[in-house]
Amino acid sequence: MKPWPDERIGATLRALEAACRENKIFMSGDQRVSESDAAYLLGLSGGGLKNLRHEGAAPVAYRMPINGARVSYRLMDLAAWIESRRGEC
Repeated sequence: MKPWPDERIGATLRALEAACRENKIFMSGDQRVSESDAAYLLGLSGGGLKNLRHEGAAPVAYRMPINGARVSYRLMDLAAWIESRRGEC
């Protein structure tokens, strides 16, 4: 039986949280990370994520500074973005 999309997003979110802990990535109280850390978690270069953001194809970004970065991303948005691309090859 396949898991529902929300279950997959939850599992991906938990994996991202674990990756943040393992890699000592700073996370705000509302689980935002810097753009460079988000790129790392997604397996992209910082410039690649920035380009996707400018094209409107990246996860939801926040213009709220965090840990020296001007742009930040919530882990939940990263998880939803990852799962929305499942099967795109």
